[in-house]
Amino acid sequence: MKREIAGMSKVWIAWPVSLVLLLGGWTVAAQSCCEQHTCENLRVLKTSIAAGYARCCQQEGPTRAECLNKVGNSTQSILALILQAQIACQSGDAELARDILRAIKEALRIIAGATAFQSIDKVDGQVENSVALMGKRDWISLSATLPRGDGSACKSETVAVVGTMTVNAEAAGATTELLDAGAGIPTAALVIPAEAANALVSCEFAFPIDTPTTIRFGQTLTATVNGTLNLAPLPAQQGVTSALPTGVDLRIRCRGQTVTATLDQTSPFNRLEVDAEGVGYLGLALRLDSKSSGLSGSVYVGETFYVRFPVSVGANWSSIRFNLSEQMQGALYTPTSARTLAAADGESHVPIGSDPCADIDGNGIRDGADEVLRAISITSECGPTTGH
Repeated sequence: MKREIAGMSKVWIAWPVSLVLLLGGWTVAAQSCCEQHTCENLRVLKTSIAAGYARCCQQEGPTRAECLNKVGNSTQSILALILQAQIACQSGDAELARDILRAIKEALRIIAGATAFQSIDKVDGQVENSVALMGKRDWISLSATLPRGDGSACKSETVAVVGTMTVNAEAAGATTELLDAGAGIPTAALVIPAEAANALVSCEFAFPIDTPTTIRFGQTLTATVNGTLNLAPLPAQQGVTSALPTGVDLRIRCRGQTVTATLDQTSPFNRLEVDAEGVGYLGLALRLDSKSSGLSGSVYVGETFYVRFPVSVGANWSSIRFNLSEQMQGALYTPTSARTLAAADGESHVPIGSDPCADIDGNGIRDGADEVLRAISITSECGPTTGH
């Protein structure tokens, strides 16, 4: 396939054809666990390709052409690794699958020009994941009230105050960097130890045993949730009641597989905020892990994602209630950029022009990336229904 880049010398980009040859004949209609993970991994690859094209197209002349060719070559290598991970998963070799996934994540990071495979950043005032976790067609159905434990479930916490933000002590450095980037001046962090007279006190809120939940994540799954959430209420300010999440220990079990979710205490974005009516949101940086062999083939395992759930708080912090509905897009619970979500979930179109850096259809994705994403979707059969 020959493509002429506007204003540049002719460049041969044959790799979309190679994608067809590499994935040709592979079908995932049956959707085993390993095949489902492969679709998830391809979905993440698509977002990295879109980010890679956006990065390359910011460059000029021969540098742009070289960058685009590197993205293409890396894409072929990653596709081969994804299929190797699928084979390792199917053969039950979880250790090999995890080794391959580490290589996949590093290659995806390089394509996107990112410092990490998955990161959590604040962009234009909004907290976003660099990788799409849940898509527009995904959802969570969960109705649960978590009562606060008795006095023995409460304890003093060591925290840090950075500017106007109160965070876990482990997040002091990241919070200082965040505020310094916005203000341009150094911000000091004040640590308040658990032994101090004005120390914050956190209490435990527990999910009822085997709380049922239904999740649409590429397919509809019935699961159970167990575990606890620890919150330290903060002084109310301007009609906003808030709390600092100090710990999370959750276990989500589905089809014999278990995923654990624990709090990343180094994140400055852990926060619960509600209005005078006790209604608001709970934002958490959660690390997803699993020892289940059936989950060894998913790039999401071992990563930390920012989630934002609607919640309501009982009087005097007596309880926390989750009421998640299938009427809400899952993408709202795991926010990411519009471009990343479009690459993961959107329908790619055949480019009309000859410039891979154009965006003729206005979907926020460069036309060259659109071409590759379409080839991946067609040949893998991981479309919006089977993928996300």
